[in-house]
Amino acid sequence: MAKCEPIPGLVLLCAVLSGMTYADTAPLADALSLARQDYENALHRLDTEIQRCQALKRQAGELKHDIEALGQKVPKAALLTGVGFLAARNIRLCEAGAKGELALAWLNYLSIAKEQGIHPGEVVSDQISTLLSPSAVWYAMRARYAALPAHQRSMMEEAIGQAPFDGPALLNWIEERD
Repeated sequence: MAKCEPIPGLVLLCAVLSGMTYADTAPLADALSLARQDYENALHRLDTEIQRCQALKRQAGELKHDIEALGQKVPKAALLTGVGFLAARNIRLCEAGAKGELALAWLNYLSIAKEQGIHPGEVVSDQISTLLSPSAVWYAMRARYAALPAHQRSMMEEAIGQAPFDGPALLNWIEERD
């Protein structure tokens, strides 16, 4: 017959949990408060990151020379699709870390709140979802971009890079140059 050996970490966890009583709710309230503070801090960091990414976009170097060279190899319609998508993608990449932190902090807060029978309002949940989730427009742009030939996408990605840039200004310049 096999001998059952206790798992040391699990034994320690059970010992710690057995020492807690459900009547002792102060730590639970503290946990919720800390989770909410983490969520609010993550929201503030995202706001700061959005401002930083917008500043990077405004300070971005001119891409007109690179785009002009691409215009000889990539049709104008493909160039417009690519520049529009890559502008949006690059902003998303810039903000991604802070959005990930916010998503994790929000989920942690929701989990702890649920354990305590607290349900944050749907309005707040909807606002967080809207803030973190891409729109249908994003997916439509992504689909149009993905439909372009791979060599065209590769050339545009190499020329543009991953840093934020002023997409609308560049799109206007492409439209006006013919």
